[in-house]
Amino acid sequence: KQLKNAVSAAADGDVIIIDGEIKATATSKNYGEIKITKKLTIEGKSGASTDILNANSTGSNAQTTKHRIFSVESGGNLTLKNLTLKNGKSAGGGGIIYVNSATVYLNGCTLSGGNAYNGGGIALSSIGGTCTIENTSITGCTADTIGHGGAVALLGPSPNCTFIMKNKSNIQKESDTNKNDVYLVANAYINLDGFTEGEARITPPETTGYVEGRKVIEGADAANCKKFTVTPKGGQNWYVNADGKLTTTEP
Repeated sequence: KQLKNAVSAAADGDVIIIDGEIKATATSKNYGEIKITKKLTIEGKSGASTDILNANSTGSNAQTTKHRIFSVESGGNLTLKNLTLKNGKSAGGGGIIYVNSATVYLNGCTLSGGNAYNGGGIALSSIGGTCTIENTSITGCTADTIGHGGAVALLGPSPNCTFIMKNKSNIQKESDTNKNDVYLVANAYINLDGFTEGEARITPPETTGYVEGRKVIEGADAANCKKFTVTPKGGQNWYVNADGKLTTTEP
C-alpha cells in the first residue's frame, strides 16, 4: 500500500527509496499490481539482499487475488536498482514485470519465484517495449504448462520487443520445461551489450521457431554464444553458433 501510494504521488522523474521489505498481504488495499505510466526510479537503500518487493503469491497471509508487481504501460519508463523482486503471479504475461510499449531498466536486481502464463519473470507484450537487465539475475521463475518463457517472454518480434543483457546478467539455466527459460517468438532475439558474464536457455516456438540460421542473439561473439543453450526439440539438440544463429551442428 505504501509503495502504491508513493508511486501515485510521485512526479515524473522522481526517485523512490526502498528500505527493507515491502510485502503484499490480504489486508485491505495492501496488494495489487502497481501500474507505471511515468518516468520513475525505484531503488534499494542498502541492496538486493535486504531491500525486497514481495508480491507474496504463496506465503502466509497471502491475498486471494494473485498479481504481478509492476505493469509498465505506454509511456512508462521504470528504473529498478539494487532490489529483489519476488513471488509475483499473473494469469497473463509477466509474473513480476509486464512491459507494454514502455521501457524498463534493471541494475543490481534479483527476480525470483515469479509465475505467469507467459514470462514468469518478465514479459514484453506483442505490441513491443524495451527491457534491459544489467548485473541482474533471474532464478526460479516459471510459465504455466501451456504457456511460454519461465524467466522472460518476448511476445513480439525484435526490434519492437527489445531485451538487452548487459555486463554480468544471469538467467539461471534449468532443464525443466517452462522453467526459467527465455521464450522468443519468430523474429525475436536477445541483444547483448557489453555482456561479460552470465547464461540463459532459449526456447523458440515449437512449430515455427526451430529454423536453421534463425537469429536468436544480436551482438554475439563465439565466446558469449557458448553461454546460451537451446531447449531441445523432439530429441534433436539445437545450439547457438558464433553468429548468434540457431544450428543443429554443435559449435
